[in-house]
Amino acid sequence: MPVTIVSQKAKALLWYLASQPNQEFGRSHLASLLWTNSTEQEGRQSLSTTLNRLRQALPCWPIQTHNDHLSWCGSNEVWVDTTRFCELSSCSADVAALEEAASLWRGPFLEGAVLPNAEGYETWLQQQTLLWENRVLQVLTALVQTHQARGDWAKAIDFARRTLLIDPLQERMHQALMTCYYFAGDRGAALAQYAACERILRNQLGVAPDDSTRQLRDAIADGTLPRSGLQQAAPLPQAPVEVTSPPHDPVIGRQTELTLLQKGLAEGSSILICGPTGQGKSALVREVLRPGSSLSFATVVQARCCVTWSTQPLWPVLQALHMSIHLAEENLPNSQLVKAVEERLRALPGPVLLIIEDLHWSDNATFALLDHLLHLPSSRRPSLLLTSRDWELPTAHYLQLRHWEREGLLTWLDLAALSGDDFATLVRSRVETADAAFIRLLQEDTGGNPLFTLTLLEAIGRARPALLPTSPQQLPLPPYLLCLVRERMQSLSPRAAELLKAAAVTREGLSLHELQHLTGLETLVILEALDELLGSQLVDEDPDSDRIRVPVGFVRRAVTSMISQTRRRHLLSSLEAVRTTGGAICS
Repeated sequence: MPVTIVSQKAKALLWYLASQPNQEFGRSHLASLLWTNSTEQEGRQSLSTTLNRLRQALPCWPIQTHNDHLSWCGSNEVWVDTTRFCELSSCSADVAALEEAASLWRGPFLEGAVLPNAEGYETWLQQQTLLWENRVLQVLTALVQTHQARGDWAKAIDFARRTLLIDPLQERMHQALMTCYYFAGDRGAALAQYAACERILRNQLGVAPDDSTRQLRDAIADGTLPRSGLQQAAPLPQAPVEVTSPPHDPVIGRQTELTLLQKGLAEGSSILICGPTGQGKSALVREVLRPGSSLSFATVVQARCCVTWSTQPLWPVLQALHMSIHLAEENLPNSQLVKAVEERLRALPGPVLLIIEDLHWSDNATFALLDHLLHLPSSRRPSLLLTSRDWELPTAHYLQLRHWEREGLLTWLDLAALSGDDFATLVRSRVETADAAFIRLLQEDTGGNPLFTLTLLEAIGRARPALLPTSPQQLPLPPYLLCLVRERMQSLSPRAAELLKAAAVTREGLSLHELQHLTGLETLVILEALDELLGSQLVDEDPDSDRIRVPVGFVRRAVTSMISQTRRRHLLSSLEAVRTTGGAICS
């Protein structure tokens, strides 16, 4: 049955929840997203009114309410194309599933949907548009390659043309289409496709096709393109890389920090382990809890904060203590929640260790609890072990933690990137034959991050090449690292993402002058976007040259993989022209 929803805000709310199933969003977040210019109270009232209207308009109710949060709850009664697309595209070996997924694409994500005076929603919409475009392009590319290998030229041509309708700057897809036309017996169409490729690249980017594209055109024109060039060569027998099993010790290169941690906790200190993703915070926590550890606590309470519950007072701690449902129903103020948690902790067999991980996602009530516990007499105070990403801490929480440190109530333990002998030990714990050159290559590509290094080594081990990689181009890009970068990029504004893509095409980075010429953006816009990028820690500033650069190799590789080869070549040629002429060009 047809459903009529008149309100644009109601449609926007429905789309926002439906495209992100099983994710919970606070009412305050949704209110500020859709009613930007309203007060929080007005926004929440408008949200409640919109939900009531939706409930009346929809034949079934797919929105689930949990405390102060909303989420989309999928069911057989409700079909969502984005959810179905993800289900189908996850079956990478099922060609029929991929074809069905491709058939769901009807154009850009929510094309034509406009929501005035909702800047946050518009930003999200732009990010989702790029995200879904990339997803469908991956599916279409896989289908083109599959049907090429099968010799099914008609289907390969169809999917290649659909790919170019979405992104006409994909020069490799133009090459694929030329090849398919040729082997389908239509040499004229193949040559016409080259002409179309040449025209598009000249008009939109001001560049000529790549040498490989021109060579393909010549082979097609001469009738000398070998059919065997399309088939994948059988893999040659290769000697495996000597990759040992993961060592039992999960804190290689962190022995100094581990000793300080164990000593501090044994003396009753409260400790914060701070550092970026992958530096070993959770590994140190696991080592403290490992059976046979030198530390002995009668009770360990372990909580992990989560962005979903960042507006719910003390939720992770209450869950860990099995108090959440009871207290949530009573809707107690923070002061009473803190007192209830203290009484619960005191009732546990001692000594007690309270672990709270990912403190950067905690709420004000959690910090009120920490303040209360840290100021208790030592005989009543549990030991505290906290972890956090430093750059993601809200300013007020960061300052509060530093205040406790100055008071002598908290020990701050920073985790920096591994360097020197520690990094080499970590690499050789997985690859015994690793030489100094390979270790340097990995360190540049991962920034010395232990988790990223282990992830990359596992991917190298699975690939089982004859020799270890000797250049960045030979390194794999594991899905975890790629998704990590994509996730970080999704949180950026479109301008910041554009600057990141430009900076990633060259290892040495770009100056402000060069960024102006490459992007055509005004200086103030660039500076604001740069502040955002520096805050995200995806880029840094070279102190010697003031260039903005992407210092971690796999981040550069991940970012550049999201833009076409033709676009990368255009950026590099424009950069060369800027540096040659001193900027006296029209970019």
